[in-house]
Amino acid sequence: MKYIRSCGFVAFRRVNGENQYLIIKSLNGDVGFPKGHMEPGESELQTAIRELKEETGISVEVINGFVRQIEYPLPRKADTVKQSVYFLGECITDEITCQECEVADAAFLPYKEALSKLTFDETKSILSDADFFINQYDFCTEMPVDRETIRKALQCRLYPTQYLGKYKYTVICSYYEGKWILSKHKSRNTWETQGGHIEDGEIPLECAKRELFEESGIKDADIYPVCDYWGYNTRSCSNGMVFLAVVHSLGELPESEMKETKIFDTLPAELTYPLVTPRLIKEAKKMLKEILNK
Repeated sequence: MKYIRSCGFVAFRRVNGENQYLIIKSLNGDVGFPKGHMEPGESELQTAIRELKEETGISVEVINGFVRQIEYPLPRKADTVKQSVYFLGECITDEITCQECEVADAAFLPYKEALSKLTFDETKSILSDADFFINQYDFCTEMPVDRETIRKALQCRLYPTQYLGKYKYTVICSYYEGKWILSKHKSRNTWETQGGHIEDGEIPLECAKRELFEESGIKDADIYPVCDYWGYNTRSCSNGMVFLAVVHSLGELPESEMKETKIFDTLPAELTYPLVTPRLIKEAKKMLKEILNK
């Protein structure tokens, strides 16, 4: 299978409190977001910034954390898949200059009007997520951050596995003999599922196995992908993958940032991420039911 990769932007401006989104009509009539192919030596973000400028003349301030990826087969090219990565940016210029060899028309439109004009369902979904995130986002990022408040305010949206791509985290819901295993961080007095950042060179499953051991001491477990999740608060957002670990035997907690683990019949009230953990456990239970019914 051959993959063709392109990168682009969901670019927006705010006019009288209303979000307006930059959409373009290509020469073939499709309506979407500015994007284009990567050149040698470019990062995905560099490509997106360059293509946005070339196709529309627009520059943006990047909103950190928001990344969406879609892929689809090209009907006229057998065994070829198009992958498109989109970033989010607030416009710092808004005078549109269309690239005549690529773009037939471009305009800033309010959310609902932009949504109605987009050609493909995949780009409509990206716009929906972008608009939702912008409306939650706190653009006054110079203000002091209360980390505990931010953690408690973390929310998520759930998607099928392999939907989001560009994963930054994994989360592991650990099940043992009818109960759930949670860990407590050394700097906190609340309980949480195991998980953490995906390191360079790791795939999500490798990260899940490593984080499960580091934060609980568990090695003897079968691990299953459950779903993708988009975690967000008023400061940032990121993509993650959720796993279910069916634990066969417990292990000794290694030296790590966690100070203890505990087995719970039901989730405690003292959760690090009270708006997220119950939702992820609920999804893990669905996967568990499928496994036990096989």
